[in-house]
Amino acid sequence: MCEECWEDKYSKAAIVNGRTKEMSQRIKRLYERPVCGCGGKLHIVLDDWNLDDNSINFCIEDMKPDEHAYKVEMRLAIALLAMSPQERASALAIKDGFINVGKGGVP
Repeated sequence: MCEECWEDKYSKAAIVNGRTKEMSQRIKRLYERPVCGCGGKLHIVLDDWNLDDNSINFCIEDMKPDEHAYKVEMRLAIALLAMSPQERASALAIKDGFINVGKGGVP
């Protein structure tokens, strides 16, 4: 999603804490997996920023245990469900560089 959409749809959610920083790193690692491409089975959540529970559950229903990235994607989806939509938006904003979490946190 573009930075403008993050601003409009999620009011520039900027929750920077251990959970959002860790989730940001987990999402980055998913993108590094060659078999996933984009956000893998979580594409509509991670790439399109459909961060509601229904979208995550839709992705979970589409996951198949025999697929290569199943465990990684399923764990990530379950962890996302444990977060609020604002935390999810913040984690993606950190990943996409909309929030600079350098040494001092949010600039």
